Amino acid sequence: MEPTIYTCTERKPPGTPPVLKEELYRADAHDFNLVRADPGADRPPHPHDAGDSFMLVLEGELHLHVDGRVYPLMPGQLAVIPRGAVRGFTAGPQGATFFAAHLRG
Repeated sequence: MEPTIYTCTERKPPGTPPVLKEELYRADAHDFNLVRADPGADRPPHPHDAGDSFMLVLEGELHLHVDGRVYPLMPGQLAVIPRGAVRGFTAGPQGATFFAAHLRG
C-alpha cells in the first residue's frame, strides 16, 4: 500500500475572504482542513455536537473561544475540543495558520 499525499497552497491568495479554509481531505463524516485567517479575523462561537475537533497552530496566534473562555494558542500548540462544546476563534495581530480536523461518530 502507498499513502495518498495532499499538497497545500503556500500562502493565502490576495483578495480571498478573511478566513480561508482549504479542505485537504474528507472521508465519511471526517474532515481535515488548513485554515488561514487574516489578523483579527474571527469565527463566532457555535456548537459542534457531531464530534471532537482538533486545532494545531502552525503560524501566528489564535485565540480559541470554548464555552465562554478564551485560550491563546501559539505555534506548536494543539487544542482538542470535545463534542458538544461551543467554540469559535479570533486570529491574533499577525493572523494565524492552523490545521483543523473534525472527527465525527
